[in-house]
Amino acid sequence: MGDLVPLLPWERLLWRQRARSVARVEYLLTDFRLVRVAADGSDEILLTDIGEIHRSEGPLDRLLQTSTVTVRTQRGDRTLVLARITAGPHLAGLLEWIAGDPESAHDPAAVQAALA
Repeated sequence: MGDLVPLLPWERLLWRQRARSVARVEYLLTDFRLVRVAADGSDEILLTDIGEIHRSEGPLDRLLQTSTVTVRTQRGDRTLVLARITAGPHLAGLLEWIAGDPESAHDPAAVQAALA
């Protein structure tokens, strides 16, 4: 599935996860963008365009030990929903950090430490 959205030659993959219980959905975080890849296509938000970040947990999430992270652009014109991910609290915090300082995503070791 990762071949639907090839990484750009200069882009580094920082995080990748498949959604739990959602068929054929994968999420990627690079040092340039956040991407949702599904069988019907893909969508992305550039790290420099991240605005609001929300995390939610429903009854099924509690059962699966997952959460949903919703990311909206600064203009509010696009939304990316990352459903059923296991690292929801960590990822939401990391995205808040990156939104405040986009250059911080260029340090993969710091990103990996934040997700650990």
